[in-house]
Amino acid sequence: MPFPRPDLAVRTSDGRNVTLLEPLVYVHGDGIVTTIPAGSTSDGASTPQLSWSLGFSPFGIGWRAFVLHDFLYRKTWLPRDYCDASLLEALLELGEPNAQIIYDAVRLGGRFAFNADRDALAKSEQR
Repeated sequence: MPFPRPDLAVRTSDGRNVTLLEPLVYVHGDGIVTTIPAGSTSDGASTPQLSWSLGFSPFGIGWRAFVLHDFLYRKTWLPRDYCDASLLEALLELGEPNAQIIYDAVRLGGRFAFNADRDALAKSEQR
């Protein structure tokens, strides 16, 4: 089971951005365990609001995969390919019917976010 716990406590003030109130654990297919600490934030899937009615909600069935992906981009030095593959793996495990489409969109348009997150991570580590 990639996400050992089926539930997770979060807080939101706007319905879009969430803060974890407890850690979120994910076990990757290669056996690596990622623990996302309480206090971590996510904005869900970076999908245009227009696409939400088509089944691409930022917090649909795959929302824990989106939290994982945000954490991997923002707080680790793992390669982008691994981060994105982890997103796809988690989406498939959660039963997200649009997993491949979401993955393809992230591969197509995620480079800017990845680079911006890595710049921010580097700056935070210099402090």
